[in-house]
Amino acid sequence: NSPRHVAVDTAGNLFVTDSYNSTVRKITPSGLVSTVAGMPGVAGTNDGYGSNARFVFPHGIALDKSGNLFVTDFGLGWTNGAIRKITPEGLVTTIAGSLTASGTNDGLGSAALFYCPMGIVVDDDENLFVSDGFNLTIRKLTPDGTNWIVSTIAGLARVQSPNPPWNFVDGTNSDARFRLPDGLAMDQARNIFVADEGSVGIGAIRKITPVGTNWVVSTIIGSSGNLSAPSAVAVDTNGFCYVASQWNGLVEKVIPVGTNWAGATIAGYKQLGAIVNGTGISNSFSYPDRKSV
Repeated sequence: NSPRHVAVDTAGNLFVTDSYNSTVRKITPSGLVSTVAGMPGVAGTNDGYGSNARFVFPHGIALDKSGNLFVTDFGLGWTNGAIRKITPEGLVTTIAGSLTASGTNDGLGSAALFYCPMGIVVDDDENLFVSDGFNLTIRKLTPDGTNWIVSTIAGLARVQSPNPPWNFVDGTNSDARFRLPDGLAMDQARNIFVADEGSVGIGAIRKITPVGTNWVVSTIIGSSGNLSAPSAVAVDTNGFCYVASQWNGLVEKVIPVGTNWAGATIAGYKQLGAIVNGTGISNSFSYPDRKSV
């Protein structure tokens, strides 16, 4: 019921945030679906094992090298949000944020606050990066023993890119501006790619490059109407990006060409509401949403 992001393990199992069912599901390569954590249709804030745990609209999901799942718990009533961890044994814990309060605070664990976190990605050092959707920022969670330190690496909390002229403000750290950051992906050089949904059908893919202790945000494609509410981005080992252009009903491929980026439609045809199988643009999607690799 409104599945959102997907993560995949080395065995080809898919893990899906089943948002409106308030659960996390697993799909094996043979197509067997099971519920990993949460109780279908029962929202809540409980930590615990398996069906004893509760979520409130789980959204983003990422998988680390040890098989732990990390989930952005979007929150109820768009007023809160938390980051949850699911161990391979099925134990769900809340590692940062709160499901009873929203805010912009950086800090340790529950002292940090989010406002409807959306996308999430994990790097090889087990750092987490989260698009804090309604705070319009990108946050970093650094493991510190059994705790997590939350910091803001890009954007300024609750200060949006100007409207009009629908531009996306590039810059370093808090000088950058987002309109609605959603799906995240990371390449082998640890650049972070952000599906910035924008608004009124206009969005962009943003790139966040680590430069020393700073984070430099640039817009690689979009912002002029050629991407419509991009909700997700994935990146392969060649550095090619794949984008779910939600309101267009398309999947786009974005390729680096020198210092520029070129985009092309690889699947879908602007026929929203229809779900048609086929090759290339002979198929169509009904609001393609989130993908994570």
